[in-house]
Amino acid sequence: MIVSPSLDILNGKTVKLIGGKKGTGKVIGDPIEVAKGWEDIGVEWLHIIDLDAAFGEGDNRKIICDVIKKVKIKTRVGGGIRDEDGIDYFLSHGANEVIVGTKAISDVDWLRRVAKEFKKVILAVDARNEEIVIKGWTEKSAFTTTGFAKLVGDIPLAALLYTNVLREGQLKGVNWKPVKSLMGATSKPILFAGGITTIAEIKRFKKIGAHGIIIGSAFYDGRLDFEEVEENLK
Repeated sequence: MIVSPSLDILNGKTVKLIGGKKGTGKVIGDPIEVAKGWEDIGVEWLHIIDLDAAFGEGDNRKIICDVIKKVKIKTRVGGGIRDEDGIDYFLSHGANEVIVGTKAISDVDWLRRVAKEFKKVILAVDARNEEIVIKGWTEKSAFTTTGFAKLVGDIPLAALLYTNVLREGQLKGVNWKPVKSLMGATSKPILFAGGITTIAEIKRFKKIGAHGIIIGSAFYDGRLDFEEVEENLK
């Protein structure tokens, strides 16, 4: 199971927001320095999200590309990627995988096309428990996570990424009900994020067959130690 620290970027800085809401959480520091710190302790995958682009308020593309260039960690990149040019841009600059959400939820034919063309597309199903939200988590969609997972069952995605928005950044632990529902709705690899706080939760994700997990606040607040996590997964 892949364990990926998150690197969320807002206004050029690494941040951790609470529930994805601007003005909450805290600034962690310079994205390149934060990424180098993860590289130094042996992280293999980094999960980079451009929050400005997700909110439709500019982007941090140059900074993200600098991070990709200056560290040897594998990267998946998301946040406001809503056209083929955006996907191609990050893959051509060295990202290993690209995450799409809002555009993909609203246009399944587009998702099908880009998944087949680029081969490295991850579908983000960001949700309030099981209700998918879009546009930087600011708007409701017409779908549930399980319903949409079944709808895209034949599309060759690299993985699904489920984030429980109600738990993101809050260190309240995992809500397992929507996790189990989604695991039962698809055979695709699934990455999980939102509320992961303890070693016991991480072990449970491995036991149920999660492809990977993304951890932010619990790492940055010191509640979890990456090397300890890796040791417990052996």
